[in-house]
Amino acid sequence: ALKAVPGGYQGELRQQGELLSREETAGVLEEVVANLRAGGLGGAVWTPQQNWFFPEPTGRYCADAPVRCLHELIEAQAERTPDRIAVCHEDRRLSYGELNAAANQLAHELIRRGVRPDMPVGICLNRSPEMVVTLLAILKAGGAYLPLDPGYPVERLHFKLEDAKVRIVVSQSALVEKLRLPGETVLCLDRDFSELAGSSRDNPGVEVDPSNLAYFIYTSGSSGKPKGVMIEHAAASHFVLSAIEHYGISASDCMLQFGSISFDLAVEEIFTCLASGGRLQLRDEDMLGTPAGFVQRCQDWGVTILDLPTAYWHQLVAEMEHGDLRMPEEVRLVIIGGERVLASAVEAWQRMVGDRPRLFNSYGPTETTVVATGYWVGERLPMRNQVPIGRPLANTEVYVLDAQRRMVPIGAEGELYIGGRSVARGYLNRPELTAATFVDDPFHSGTGRKLYKTGDRVRFLHDGSLEFLGRIDNQVKIRGFRIELGELESVLLRFPGVREAVAAARPDEAGGQQLTAYVVTGREAPIAARDLRDYLKRTLPFYMVPSAVVFLEALPLTPNGKIDLRALPLPSPSDGLGDGAEGGGVEPRSPMEATLSRIWAEVLNLPKVGIRERFFDLGGHSIQAVRMLTKIRREFETELPLSALFQAPSVEEMAALLTKSGAEVPWSPLVAFQSGGTRPPFFAIHGGHGEVLFYKALAEHLGPDQPFYALRAKGNDFPDSPHRSVEEMASEYIRAIRTIQPEGPYRIGGASFGGIVAFEVAQQLHAVGVPVEQIVLFDTGGFRNFLIPLPLGKRILNLFSYFPRYGFRETWHRLKIRFLRFFVSESVVEFYRATGTLPDESSPAISTWEAVWAANNEAADHYLPASYPGEVTLIRAIDDGNYMWFDYERDYGWSDLVKGGVHGYDVPGTHIGMFQEPYVRSLARTLGPLLNGGGGAGIP
Repeated sequence: ALKAVPGGYQGELRQQGELLSREETAGVLEEVVANLRAGGLGGAVWTPQQNWFFPEPTGRYCADAPVRCLHELIEAQAERTPDRIAVCHEDRRLSYGELNAAANQLAHELIRRGVRPDMPVGICLNRSPEMVVTLLAILKAGGAYLPLDPGYPVERLHFKLEDAKVRIVVSQSALVEKLRLPGETVLCLDRDFSELAGSSRDNPGVEVDPSNLAYFIYTSGSSGKPKGVMIEHAAASHFVLSAIEHYGISASDCMLQFGSISFDLAVEEIFTCLASGGRLQLRDEDMLGTPAGFVQRCQDWGVTILDLPTAYWHQLVAEMEHGDLRMPEEVRLVIIGGERVLASAVEAWQRMVGDRPRLFNSYGPTETTVVATGYWVGERLPMRNQVPIGRPLANTEVYVLDAQRRMVPIGAEGELYIGGRSVARGYLNRPELTAATFVDDPFHSGTGRKLYKTGDRVRFLHDGSLEFLGRIDNQVKIRGFRIELGELESVLLRFPGVREAVAAARPDEAGGQQLTAYVVTGREAPIAARDLRDYLKRTLPFYMVPSAVVFLEALPLTPNGKIDLRALPLPSPSDGLGDGAEGGGVEPRSPMEATLSRIWAEVLNLPKVGIRERFFDLGGHSIQAVRMLTKIRREFETELPLSALFQAPSVEEMAALLTKSGAEVPWSPLVAFQSGGTRPPFFAIHGGHGEVLFYKALAEHLGPDQPFYALRAKGNDFPDSPHRSVEEMASEYIRAIRTIQPEGPYRIGGASFGGIVAFEVAQQLHAVGVPVEQIVLFDTGGFRNFLIPLPLGKRILNLFSYFPRYGFRETWHRLKIRFLRFFVSESVVEFYRATGTLPDESSPAISTWEAVWAANNEAADHYLPASYPGEVTLIRAIDDGNYMWFDYERDYGWSDLVKGGVHGYDVPGTHIGMFQEPYVRSLARTLGPLLNGGGGAGIP
């Protein structure tokens, strides 16, 4: 065998043990070169005198593809097929003609406000058709869009705005306050609607050159600050055309829009789909609750192409292995990318799925426009059982070079450099970094071409595919997100008491990686890990918050004084606990505790779990809770409700619960999310499904000084039957509330159906003279408008007043949303999947939860409320129906019942999603001040 060494190969060739002559060796090598050419590498250079192989520059160009601007590709499609559906979201549809016309109207307004070519324009919108319209409008006006994710910390958003010198941002009312920008800087789609309505629907006459910028994407920076990548129209268009050809995208395809526009995954999804005449289906936040719910929603929508982060695809494969999950027949292609794919997951996929849908493993830095290379995963993987990152797409060139930027032989390790037509212009305001990273192409001297220095270690395989071997620098990818460890370390060092810090990606039990922080503190001021993590959550995007924090007396060093990364200890379960609770690491003392500890460790992807460590403190969430209880049911043949985890949150307590006769849990509606604190407690009542786990994140964001109790429905705990009336529920819950707080005034609330029960609780307390200080209705509809039929004449008058304002389509959409949003669900099971609380499908809990849902719907139907003399607070989820800011009844009809006044606040998110990350932060900022006697952070 030949051995790869720097600069070439050494060794000899043998056939059946016999040493081959130089002539025989040359013949074999020539055959290998021929195979390389046939395999698509582009050939190889071989020098017989040295027996060295070098790959030829590889890349194929779409010679007949004209250089066009990104928006022109979609304009052309709109001209060809104006009536074809372009964008879908919930029950809204936009045709290509409507999409283009709406984008033109917004583009004309942007031009009027001074947008010019290469000018950065911020976009801060939740996922909606308006988001797609705005992206297209900015490009039409000549601007380059700068995505601003509403879920990111304000500090990070402001850095982007200031770094890019953004003078105009397209947003919506509910998000303006978070941006904290002067009013003249923001074009608010809802507030400034009248100005847009009068704009021309024709394509603007702005001359945009393909060399102008199309968008900025900020990526993590090693200096501690993000860096803005500048992508030109030509680069983006060349990629889009290459991807359409490579994936075979056509007008018959429906692509799911999965990623945030802050990541260039969205560029591949949105523009390749719309440029090919396909249908773009925007996902909703609720579909990610469970893999089964995600797949079912894709099937309902007729999705044919999925473009997923590798980490999420790993979750789907794991669920397919252990459940009854199957890919919809309509899906023909699954594209994955963002981090290294596990060979074991590919093998499981091939075993369960086969060749349909096809699986494509993509690779590409933001600096080379989304995807540079990719590998069609077939039946057999190459040697070493690794999944390659494949060959370059059209319009892309790849080189594997040594430290002197010379080509290395095939099979030898080197750094990957990427050239071609899709290389970025560089980094915004970072000329030195641009010069160091975007280097002159030594293989095309004098042409001005650039190669992007990726920092990735790769090698060419014998079939011409690239194999990824790791990073050269300090950058990692975790769950599909690119993270500069230096940026995290810089933020850690700003926390008071942190003397030294280092971040690393460490392997977890599932075969993936977890982000770990190692911290050295001053001895005079010890730091609680929970305080540090709270600081990181306020400062960094969620994907950059470490899963574990390990405190060390000193960082390990190598003999030459550098940090010895290999000597850093692996994090233990207590490092993920957050507060270093005493006794957390106690070993199991019985076979039952040992089994439970093993189950928890498997579900939470931890090496081990101590018997006194609490499930949610270890990072457990609702989906893992359901999985854990399913494993307990299979292991012990015992059914436990989800709420049992609140009463027995540790292995020790769960074991004690299971040893009781029949493992029956004494029923109580109370769940204590936060029992400590000095403020008066807040009591939150379940939604229509009866469970309360979705309140947990809200309770955490309100802080440790706010006691927070939730009340769950009777009937979700076996074998109790559900309540049959709102009045009966309210009476039961009042008795439970008084065990915590014997005297008023009380602060109560409820989500959706729970708001109805909270209203009745207030009625009953008022009837006996007990004061209620606060009633909070989380997106709960009133009654006079929904349950009591209006006279026919009034209905007709209302419709005639709506049509001139909104048109037939929008009026019909509003009527459906108002009726369906609060009291009707086509499938109870789908609702549970969306909220992440669905148990195993074979569990009897399904039928029990359906009974609770039906009972609560029946109770709502028969409830006739009386007028309430006090006041209520209504918190509205603005993303359940688009244009909710124009809603014809801002109080949801509550003013007919509440004589003291309805105080409304808008928060981002959907009916369910407002309680989930990242929107729950905004909800907490609104609710917190209200509970403390002040105004919330919402929009009155």
